[in-house]
Amino acid sequence: MKKNPFPLFIVLLLFLAPQLGKAQASDHKVIVPAYFFPYDNANPGKHDVGPYWSTLIDAAGQYGDRLVVIANVNNGPGDPGNAWATQKYTEAITKVRKAGGIVLGYVHLCYGLQHSSAACNGRTLQQIKGEIANWHNRYNVDGYFFDEAPTAPGKLQWLKDLDAYTKSTVAPNFEVLFNDNGTLVTDPNRKLYRVMHYGTTPGQDYLNTAAWVHSVCEGPINLYPLDAGVAPNVDAALQQVGYNTQQMQHKQAAAMLYQQGGLTESQKSARISARLQAQLESGVLYHDLNFTWDTVEAALKQQGFSYLYVTDDGADGNAWDRLPAFFWQLF
Repeated sequence: MKKNPFPLFIVLLLFLAPQLGKAQASDHKVIVPAYFFPYDNANPGKHDVGPYWSTLIDAAGQYGDRLVVIANVNNGPGDPGNAWATQKYTEAITKVRKAGGIVLGYVHLCYGLQHSSAACNGRTLQQIKGEIANWHNRYNVDGYFFDEAPTAPGKLQWLKDLDAYTKSTVAPNFEVLFNDNGTLVTDPNRKLYRVMHYGTTPGQDYLNTAAWVHSVCEGPINLYPLDAGVAPNVDAALQQVGYNTQQMQHKQAAAMLYQQGGLTESQKSARISARLQAQLESGVLYHDLNFTWDTVEAALKQQGFSYLYVTDDGADGNAWDRLPAFFWQLF
């Protein structure tokens, strides 16, 4: 049997590199589409809300408001008649928020009610406003993730009017953070988050609304190139969604990238092993290593994104039904 010429401690450093590299201060926020139910009978998790929500609670305790979680009960706040779902989401959302994290409620805008799809056909402005109110009244979320926000010039005022409605709806008691056994915990300076998820770069008139976080990128990327010396192509992923670097300068921008399809778990594992082996054989020190996910994160931050999420999920067709294997490295 051939012996590895490199000491064991170098191998350990390879796997500890992401954690050690994160010791330096970061200020970006990790925005997580938490589209998974907060309970798993086989694995209830540390906080009894399933393994993924339990991880989010721990992350909130460690990183505070740098963690931004998008809650989605059922394409929105869900049916209040489903007592079990309401109970578990209330529990999970409250625990994340009490630990210091931010939770946003998912609201589907259907590109300003102009999108023809199974989820949008027959949808009304009244339904959208009802969901905004329900997220606030039922779960006391910190803000909203407005999916399929419009980008058409004629829809800007529509979106501004909806934003005004959102602010007025939550205003009467938004300063109340929690009801802790009858004692109201308040913060008069509590921030109302509004993330507009366009999926592309909208016109400058949209971007001029400084209070909004502009989510302009949701797309696939190959996190595990075949050649161990090739980094994931972030620029190509951004170009696919029409990202305009110049327009987005000094804006609050969000990006969410997921693993493109066509790559099996065994292929992914083989490519990770090849990359690690190449780094081992190079003899480089741990602080010089460049792991795949760190490469993508660094490239997104260089492009000006302050809210980001990268996941190795997605090859199965659903990018948001679990947390990535490298979740903790995203911070």
